[in-house]
Amino acid sequence: FNNIIILTLITIVLIVLLMQSSDFQSVGLWEKIIIYSGLVIFQCYAIIIYQNFNFKQYDNFIVLNAFNFIIVLIFLVSTMLTMNYLEVAKYVKRMLYILSSTLIFLMVSFSFYNEIEQGYFYITYVIWVVLLLILLSQVELNRKWIIFAVNFVVTIICCTYICIMFYVDYTNDTRIGQLKYDYHHDPLATSYKVEKLPFEQFLQQPTPKNKKYEKLFKQYWNIPQDIKIKFVPYHSVKRDDDI
Repeated sequence: FNNIIILTLITIVLIVLLMQSSDFQSVGLWEKIIIYSGLVIFQCYAIIIYQNFNFKQYDNFIVLNAFNFIIVLIFLVSTMLTMNYLEVAKYVKRMLYILSSTLIFLMVSFSFYNEIEQGYFYITYVIWVVLLLILLSQVELNRKWIIFAVNFVVTIICCTYICIMFYVDYTNDTRIGQLKYDYHHDPLATSYKVEKLPFEQFLQQPTPKNKKYEKLFKQYWNIPQDIKIKFVPYHSVKRDDDI
């Protein structure tokens, strides 16, 4: 659900490409309704239901997680079915299938891991960005300057998106390194402050919210379980080298 913006852009481009496809225009009405519904079901559920009812606080509910998984799977399958109707070169369609299959494989694989695993979402962001760029390159527009403007804006947005994710990764490595430094230089401290990450609201629990995930957090980053960690807002810790 953190990819809602880029997935919405991909859906819009896919619908435009379907409208330009003669193969898709020749299919039956019900088939069109099913494919269109599959493409927009994720966005409608995420915006109208998931966010309004704050389903994120019920992440531990197995039934809700299974339902979320089904919604995302429907969207991915619909995306792959849509690609079958696109009038694009075979190598482009093959590349789209490979990327979509990779996303499904990653989604299934990640379902067996704890949410506290760090960094796994970066690869999914990159794949979605690549998919969007490939699809945009296939859109037929009459004026060249429109093509250039759209590609330029999307490229800037995608590059900014990737840069932000790399910055978040760098910030996370920095805070973990600082925590280990503080512990080794003052092992008798009662607690250690660790800053939360920037753009944390768009990530999947990079900072533990309870004792269970704090234990996993320490285990993942090889931090002693007996030390007490206090998570504070980003950029709220003043250190000597910042003065």
